[in-house]
Amino acid sequence: MAKTITHDIFLLLKLKLQKHKTLPVRIVTGSMLPLIKIDENIWVEPAPPLEELKRFDILVYWSDDKFICHYLDRINDVINSDQKVLILKGLKNKGQDFPVYYENLFGKVNMKIPWYLRLWR
Repeated sequence: MAKTITHDIFLLLKLKLQKHKTLPVRIVTGSMLPLIKIDENIWVEPAPPLEELKRFDILVYWSDDKFICHYLDRINDVINSDQKVLILKGLKNKGQDFPVYYENLFGKVNMKIPWYLRLWR
């Protein structure tokens, strides 16, 4: 079961990611099957600037006190604002996620951790 991540913890983890440039994250749901399996470990790097994000980038974001790992479908403008929101989807989900503001983006998936490195933990 996923742990609750408060906004303060999210901000601390985001700072830690900025400092270390990459952090391991364990996947706890099957929303990205078959690409990323349940209990698989992935490396997450700091999120690139909004302009550098591309469709199908796999991103980790904070929502409802938890991290979610889904792919970027598109970036939309917010009506009557200069802000933009990210529209993400899980591979196994029928619909899209709620819009995500860039400041709630934790990072971008860099790669999966090979099974033989996970044995050394």
